[in-house]
Amino acid sequence: MDDGIPGVDQARYRLLDLQAVPCDGGVIVRRGRTRLRIPGAKAAELLDLLVARSAEGRGINLEDLSVDVDPADRETLADLVAHLRGARLLVVGPETGRGERRDDVFYWNHGTTAAATVANLERVSLAIFGINHVSLPLLGNLRSCGFRFLTLVDHPALRNLDFFDDDAALRPEIAGAMSVRPVAFADWQARDRRVDCHIACSDVGGLSLMRDWNRACVVADIQFYPIVLEDEVAHLGPMVVPGEGPCYECLSLRRDSVAADPDGGRAGRGHAFFGGTVSGYLQPMARAAADIGAIELLKHFGKTLPGGAAGRLVEADLMTPSLRTRTILKVPRCPVCATARLPEAPVQAEASRQDATSEDAGPKVE
Repeated sequence: MDDGIPGVDQARYRLLDLQAVPCDGGVIVRRGRTRLRIPGAKAAELLDLLVARSAEGRGINLEDLSVDVDPADRETLADLVAHLRGARLLVVGPETGRGERRDDVFYWNHGTTAAATVANLERVSLAIFGINHVSLPLLGNLRSCGFRFLTLVDHPALRNLDFFDDDAALRPEIAGAMSVRPVAFADWQARDRRVDCHIACSDVGGLSLMRDWNRACVVADIQFYPIVLEDEVAHLGPMVVPGEGPCYECLSLRRDSVAADPDGGRAGRGHAFFGGTVSGYLQPMARAAADIGAIELLKHFGKTLPGGAAGRLVEADLMTPSLRTRTILKVPRCPVCATARLPEAPVQAEASRQDATSEDAGPKVE
């Protein structure tokens, strides 16, 4: 039997969650970012029939459905089915037995699924350095996105002192609210456990420390992603993948080449930790940096969403507000990534506050 419905090879279909709004001469269907106008005076009525059949849970047999409708409406039904299948709203398979969540619709917008993304994320291990207003919400964001192997490391140079008492111990109310127990930097070094990426977070600036961290990660062949809030601007990235594209030193060299006073800028950034008490920002600004950072990390490691390329810098001016994305170009003779994988020892970092913020400080990467 051929009733004009494409693909009536006894496959059973289900209708995804959608919103239907009747309009003159047809119906407007919405799901996520998709808006679909389907013509036909009977389109809304036939869509209701599809919804009812799908809700039965046995799947929709399009051939049986065509038999059940008035012959005069079969052309409209065929057009409706073609529109819905073309928009990925009518898909092969029975009902799943559960309602869809907002993340299901989000991933559907981009032609993938939450399950496919989480399958990739579950294989990724991240170390998040710093206890501050950026790292703590970032940790929760990453968990909500599907990352499972997360380690929070208390690096002395990336501390927000508001979270610590006069004895440099984490305040009880802060520790009690954490979903992940932080690891002292010295203890983390002693573990000698390799992770896929280092994420360095600062809410008081510290771009010079990011250069040292970048150098250590490139030599050790570990990915690196900095998130720095400085002067009401969030700097995110670039994602450094050793051997692929630019590193953070490439960005720093290009930035210094156009700076009015590069030496003065480096001197100030090298002692950012000691300026924590005179750095001004609001907590929502740090949260905004953490929110954007989580999405960027999801795109990069999830491997199912667009825009996850390495070498991209995001700068969010949180007072204007404005957001700028730039692709950083590799510096041909970069002293870090152009000479990667040399046999010298990685950069050593002292676990003391003063040494950790000196020009030679940085993480030890095993």
